[in-house]
Amino acid sequence: MRNKGLVLGLFFAMFAVGCSQQTEPTVAEDGQTKAAEETAAPTVEEEPEYQDTDEKSGDVKEETTESGEGDSKEAGREDKVREEDVEKDDSVQEDELNELTGTIKSFTGGYLYLQPDDNMDTLEFNLSEAELDCENGILSGDHVSVFYEGEVKGWDTSKVQVRRITDKVDKEEMELESLVGTVVDVTTNTLSIRKEDRDTISFITTGANFQCSNGLEFGNWVNITYLGKIQGNNAKNVKVISVTDTDEAITEKLSEITLNPLKRTVYAATDVRVHEDYCADSPVMATIPEGTALDLTAGTGFGWVQIQFRGVDGYVYEEYLTETGQDKSSRAIPEPEWDQEEKEMTADLLAVDGDMITVESEGDKRYEFSCVGAEISMKYGLLEGSEIVLKYWGQASMDAETSSLQSIADVDPKVVNEKTGGFSVTGTVMASGTNAMTIMSDDGAQITFTTEEINQEEDSMPKEGAYVAVVVKPSSTSNVYKALSIENVY
Repeated sequence: MRNKGLVLGLFFAMFAVGCSQQTEPTVAEDGQTKAAEETAAPTVEEEPEYQDTDEKSGDVKEETTESGEGDSKEAGREDKVREEDVEKDDSVQEDELNELTGTIKSFTGGYLYLQPDDNMDTLEFNLSEAELDCENGILSGDHVSVFYEGEVKGWDTSKVQVRRITDKVDKEEMELESLVGTVVDVTTNTLSIRKEDRDTISFITTGANFQCSNGLEFGNWVNITYLGKIQGNNAKNVKVISVTDTDEAITEKLSEITLNPLKRTVYAATDVRVHEDYCADSPVMATIPEGTALDLTAGTGFGWVQIQFRGVDGYVYEEYLTETGQDKSSRAIPEPEWDQEEKEMTADLLAVDGDMITVESEGDKRYEFSCVGAEISMKYGLLEGSEIVLKYWGQASMDAETSSLQSIADVDPKVVNEKTGGFSVTGTVMASGTNAMTIMSDDGAQITFTTEEINQEEDSMPKEGAYVAVVVKPSSTSNVYKALSIENVY
């Protein structure tokens, strides 16, 4: 009992000393709170040595040893207390932030456009200081929580500082959507298709699974599967999951098409093939020379039109036609002849432009191929830097007419590029935030990625307007990617 009394006495003595050192705050002339005596050094009482009691003998024993184990344990306890205090402070800061929930309408550069749950007005938020914490990226139609400092006044968000945006609060799984159309244009990161109403809509296909048996020919029917909601004709904030030209949805759509009568004269903008049906894989009736006059008789709405040539009805994709031209129908078009022996090449994909691709093989040799009719199997899309295997007839060269490409496939679908672990993208920085950056790629795709895995000081990160080369880790489920490295080009 005597020892227990000694310990309690020491405890109350320490408590009394601690209380006696507190000073009442006073208000300075400038309105700021400060201690009454800023220059006075606080008196620190020497803490008693930590002691414990041996339960068997009742003797007081010291925990300290010559090796300093007692000091180490005490320091460990203090560190743990500090860590708990830090965690408590962080939670308090999170609790102090305002929260607004709503549906993403669109995302451009560093600005988020949100439809609040309790308001019909779309609000604009600057994300330059925001941390992105979204499972599927920034998808239009996704329900998110925005944590911010400041106050939203009507439409005015100029005094608001967004700290975090997340889709993990009351998360609901988004359902896959799909859209059938015909190919108008293709680049490394984009795919444009023509819809039923003849309007063109562009998708960002970075990381999408391409499985096309008829290549990238204009007019090829494709079914695009994606996450998110298309806003009018704006599909830039959805995540494309897959692109395929062999799908039941395409067959169903083709069965619903009705021809709308048309009557006007058009011309072949290039040497163009006339098909038996409004499909790129239907039999070719004839190849007509550039400038040939054609009588347009009907349209499908998806870009395919019916024409009459030499008394025979056929179908041509309207991207190959023009309203003006010079009749060259008498010009003969020689059919290309290729060596029928199949050849194989492993190369890096450099660029995609319409139905043409440019690749680079060993020895920095470059070749160009037409993808018309070629089978394409690319798990993460037509990404720059992807290592691919090409099978072809003829002679590979920078003239695509000297060869006939048969197929393109990933070398290893699990890894886009074994040299970097990701794919390459170059472009101009649109916005740079706390842990994310958005660039406009060379082919016009807005690509956002997180920068958490980059071992680089924040001050040295590229600023808005910088032209950069980024190695990005592909993702099949999110439109926000992880950057593995960033290099300033200029």
